[in-house]
Amino acid sequence: ILTHAPGVKKAQDEVSENISFAGLPGLYFPSMKPRVAKARPGSAARKPKGAIAPPDYRSLVEAAGDMIYTLDLQGCYTYVNSAVENVLGYTVAELIGRHFTFGLTPESVEVALKHFRQGLARNESTPFFEVEAQRKKGGLVLLEIRAGGLYHDGVMTGRQGIARDISELRALQ
Repeated sequence: ILTHAPGVKKAQDEVSENISFAGLPGLYFPSMKPRVAKARPGSAARKPKGAIAPPDYRSLVEAAGDMIYTLDLQGCYTYVNSAVENVLGYTVAELIGRHFTFGLTPESVEVALKHFRQGLARNESTPFFEVEAQRKKGGLVLLEIRAGGLYHDGVMTGRQGIARDISELRALQ
């Protein structure tokens, strides 16, 4: 169970329609639940030639190697994909409901809060920034964050983003 707004709880599968994702125009989560077309009584269900199945966004997000997340307006995680286990060592359940600054280094807390506040005020200069986070079992990970507003019916309901582990890349530079 995750909190989408103060006092309102929804199951993780109950994602609202028309939520733009990760700042990518035209990419929406229709409901993240698979929809099955039902044949009319007495007719055989047929797939038109060349028909392409609708995208399975849930599988796409869960298969991503990068951490994908949503935050409410207070900055608490409302969704995080399973990549968080590889990136930070925490389970999804350990992060849902926690503030996004959990596990960040003190310097990174300042950077992340600045971007979060600018995003809520809709005046951020860039959607990209970097933070350092503490892995659950020790050690630091350098994350490149791409964050954007999370909207429902034109109203900002939180923030969303992708966190990519760039530790190895940075070590090579």
